Amino acid sequence: MIYPLLAAAIDAVALVITKRSLGVFKQLTNQAFSFWLFIFIVAVGLITLPWTGHIDPQAFSLNYIFLILIMVILAANYNLLYYYSLKHERVSQLEPLLLFNPLLTIVIAGLVYPDERAWQIYLSTILAATLLVWSRWHAGSIKWDRAMWAMVGFAVLYGIEVAIIRQLLNVYSPISLYLVRCATTGLFLWILGRGRVPLISWRQAGYLLGLAISAVVATGLVYFSYHAAGVGATVMVMIISPVLVYGLSAVVLKEKISFRDIVASIGVVLLILWATLSR
Repeated sequence: MIYPLLAAAIDAVALVITKRSLGVFKQLTNQAFSFWLFIFIVAVGLITLPWTGHIDPQAFSLNYIFLILIMVILAANYNLLYYYSLKHERVSQLEPLLLFNPLLTIVIAGLVYPDERAWQIYLSTILAATLLVWSRWHAGSIKWDRAMWAMVGFAVLYGIEVAIIRQLLNVYSPISLYLVRCATTGLFLWILGRGRVPLISWRQAGYLLGLAISAVVATGLVYFSYHAAGVGATVMVMIISPVLVYGLSAVVLKEKISFRDIVASIGVVLLILWATLSR
């Protein structure tokens, strides 16, 4: 499982850089940031396409075209929710939710693929959700703002997209599918913005290029692992990413990590490990 481990490390660094970028370039809207990131991802991915690209002729059937359209709608919307959440909330506050994401993804995948189902996953999901509610409980009420709900929305849409991606990987190579996803999602965001996208500076372009390179490498590794090892095995290994983010958010972003968030995160990690090892 070296591929998801590498992807987790790259993803953790990219998330912290993204948070820093959103703080530095406050004039960029979530929609503009997402659009330009997709453009840079496509540009970087095209360079690797001669070695990594493959599309089966079946990909052009109506069934797979329909799945691509659904994937694009999901990706466009959950990216907007994800960047809104990062822009308006501390990374350390979002980490328990990011840790919960793998469990929710596997639950959703289990609704579609029988081989992804396990009672341990469902029990772990319920217990992890209880921990998340406790971590947000302050002075007799739940501290849950719009940024938190945005991350919940991201997790749900992301989980549905992963189930679709596993099916599409039967006819696309990982990088080919990722490029199709990014190109069509960028087009969707451009249409959503009625063709009005702010220009970016050279400094902003540098940040976005770095994020694009990390996204192509990490996502290629994750997609390959989805196809080779399954959704459950992949996302379980990738729990190391939020753990790394905790350390990076404290060191790089100088964020204060609360005791409840630490306890909730450790609890979710232990639940995920138990669910993985007991299957």
